Amino acid sequence: MHGRESDGRPSRGLHLLAWTAMAAIAIAAKPTTYALIAGRPLGEAMCKWDCGWYASIVERGYDAATRFVADCCWQANFVFFPLLPLLTSGLQATTGLGTALFGVLVSSACLLGFAIAGAQLRRKTRGEATPAAWLAVLLCWPFGFYFHAFYREAMFAVLATVALLGLAQGRIWPAAIATAALTAVRPTGMVLAAWIGVRQLWFAWQARGSGRRLVLLLPAAVAPLGLLLFKAFLHLRTGDALAFYHVQEG
Repeated sequence: MHGRESDGRPSRGLHLLAWTAMAAIAIAAKPTTYALIAGRPLGEAMCKWDCGWYASIVERGYDAATRFVADCCWQANFVFFPLLPLLTSGLQATTGLGTALFGVLVSSACLLGFAIAGAQLRRKTRGEATPAAWLAVLLCWPFGFYFHAFYREAMFAVLATVALLGLAQGRIWPAAIATAALTAVRPTGMVLAAWIGVRQLWFAWQARGSGRRLVLLLPAAVAPLGLLLFKAFLHLRTGDALAFYHVQEG
């Protein structure tokens, strides 16, 4: 029968679809409930703290220099990495929704991707057939608010998980591309990029004399590309490729 295994049980694809649907419903319910409790529109209720900085990048672009905020310090929005606001800006242009609201939608979609990719990673590395425990912990976690808000946490989580899943499956190119995107979300993505670099250098050393060394090293060059491109942009924009770091020193 279509959609079933030979022993009559639901197929793996149908099983995953059912879990995905349940996760999507739970993910949509959490911020909606929060907004109802707060008595404010969803985008406004979820836009706290760093959300305003990401919204400023979407709406006005990156600052060209730091500015002094009264009773605080010198600040600028280029401390925040570009992939989240860039993706949000590109997609928002087709919908006309408010920046904060669309940011919530993007983050929530990333959270759903994290739930699915995490279940696949646990299946691959731990042999878990059913992601019930994983989804329950993820969706009920008290600090899960940050995965719905217009922050980088959900995007970082899904990209890191996709990269780790690619490595676990022996698929280096998906892992390298996901890591390149990861380094455009926050600088700590370079930890995974460094691991891919060491891994590929080891394989290239083992393959010396075979003519495959360049092919094996290419993923190592791709993995840190997000950070390198952002640094190049900051050099052109502000004259300082490490502006995202130096502004935090001040």
